[in-house]
Amino acid sequence: MADVELVNQEATSKFAEELLPAFPALVTKTEVGLQVVKDLAEFYRNRAKIEDEYAKKLAALYKSPPGAGFFSKDPAVTKEYKSLKESILAILEKGNKISNSHQEFANKVNNDICKTLDNWVKNKTNERTKILGEGQKHLKTVSDAKANVVKHKSEYEKLMKAADVAKEQLMKAEKDEINQPDNKKLAPITKKASTNLIQAKDKAKQQEQTYQSAVKKANEEVEATRKERLPAVLENVQKWDEDRWNTLLASVKQLKTLQDAVPSVIETQNKDLADVYESANIEADIREFIDANKKATETEETIEFVAYKSKYEDEEKKEPLPEAPAPTTSDFSTKTAEEKLQAVEPQKSEEEKKKEREELEARKEAERKKTADIKSNLFGSSDADDDAIFK
Repeated sequence: MADVELVNQEATSKFAEELLPAFPALVTKTEVGLQVVKDLAEFYRNRAKIEDEYAKKLAALYKSPPGAGFFSKDPAVTKEYKSLKESILAILEKGNKISNSHQEFANKVNNDICKTLDNWVKNKTNERTKILGEGQKHLKTVSDAKANVVKHKSEYEKLMKAADVAKEQLMKAEKDEINQPDNKKLAPITKKASTNLIQAKDKAKQQEQTYQSAVKKANEEVEATRKERLPAVLENVQKWDEDRWNTLLASVKQLKTLQDAVPSVIETQNKDLADVYESANIEADIREFIDANKKATETEETIEFVAYKSKYEDEEKKEPLPEAPAPTTSDFSTKTAEEKLQAVEPQKSEEEKKKEREELEARKEAERKKTADIKSNLFGSSDADDDAIFK
């Protein structure tokens, strides 16, 4: 911006050192910051428009002497006393200079301030998109690596569980062979179960290695992003935002300089404006933003490999099962069906039996009473009356 000495400020607080976990906050901050530049440029344009309209109205007023018009080329003032006429017509000369100062102000606001801000928006919008796109790409790389870990861990656990199922099937087949030594069909089943277990363990082992590789790769991506990639992006974000900060402050300084050239009507306001912009401090602004967005989170922990714990791991180390003796005919029960049923059914206590008898008597008594009520309603007599009649 012309006629303004720019001394750019630079903050000592750094995004790259304190806002690594808060990248989304920087995305929002730069978006808001870009809008501020656009809004201020539009505000300056409106200010220049008002000044331009005012300057044109002043110029039109001071173009002709008082009383002049379409039908009065020589108004009355031209016929006034010489010294008085010169004093009155001097208003036109001085007024034209005032209108010119307002027009110059409007032109410089448009050309020196608004165009500078418009060009900044045009150039820095693309730069911002590129910088943030790079940061989002690094974060996506980390996110994809973590998702890959989750996927391979799930597949690893699935294959380990399949190995457990294969182990259970082999144990069952071996047990069946022990219990049925004469059944020749069981040996192939046991052999097949053993083969399935070996294959299941091989698949699980391969997936375990894949899972471990995914964990290692994810940790490498996290480390590189945290220590190198993202700090570089955040450094560029801060350079972008500090340039925006200095550009906006320079526009305020430029406005003050232009207003100094206008007659003293706005001189007092200029002094107040100078007090405001001279107290501006980039370190205080950056520090406040960091404190408001800094997350109280520790550095991201290293991802650990979690080995699958099989419930059969300890049993595999035990002695093999002893052979069970062959069953004999004396083991089969010779009890009658009724005895077997009694053996299966739970035996009732004396108290339970007594309770059942009482409930049965109560139901019978209720039935007798109900029958007596019906007779009474139909014949107008009770059991006692019937007994009296037949006596």
